Amino acid sequence: MEYAGGAGCRAPAAGAGTGGLRGPSGGPIGYWTTYDNSATLDLIYCFVLSGSVDKIFIDSIYAKISRRGYENIVVHDTTHQNHFHVRIVDPDGPDN
Repeated sequence: MEYAGGAGCRAPAAGAGTGGLRGPSGGPIGYWTTYDNSATLDLIYCFVLSGSVDKIFIDSIYAKISRRGYENIVVHDTTHQNHFHVRIVDPDGPDN
């Protein structure tokens, strides 16, 4: 199965003083989980790049995702260890 990285949405590494969903080494940060961390990082980055996402709710520690630079979109939520939610911006506006 091809994941988001194959579609050109490879999440960038977090450099010194910069944002990035990956750890400074370019890989997922932290410890082992049941997530396919590379695929999850790339998929979330594709959502962020789309410009159509309001919020993504995920346990960023468990999923090994750095939120630096994306704190306004990627929301740390400890009840989302084995899944995440993506809230899409209403393209017609909120009052229709």
